[in-house]
Amino acid sequence: MKKLYSICVVTALAVSTSFAQQTASSVKFSKSTSGNSPVEASLTPNGIGDVNQVSNINIYSYGNSVFVNTTLNYAKSRVEIFNLLGEKVADQPMNGSSFKMDINSKASSYYIIKVTLDENVHSKRVYIR
Repeated sequence: MKKLYSICVVTALAVSTSFAQQTASSVKFSKSTSGNSPVEASLTPNGIGDVNQVSNINIYSYGNSVFVNTTLNYAKSRVEIFNLLGEKVADQPMNGSSFKMDINSKASSYYIIKVTLDENVHSKRVYIR
């Protein structure tokens, strides 16, 4: 029984540590007070994790244009652009897998590009001239 106990602890540690690294969480292990369950693990979030992050999205700017490219088409996709004060500068649906919008701003500045693909939300700060 001791060998099974140590295998369970090592397996739980490896799986939970891997999950914690992906979700930016800390893992705490404690010995159970009941004799039935040898290990209890709890995850404590300490930041924003990107568990469902789509790795095939590209958000960038060139000059006064914003570009969004994905390798997949999504049923509900929308691009919103905010200035650093939080004011919405533009809001348009994204048709297909690529998007381009020209921003006619009077001053060069950073903007937050918020892309919603179905239920996933991605944002990135870009500089627009």
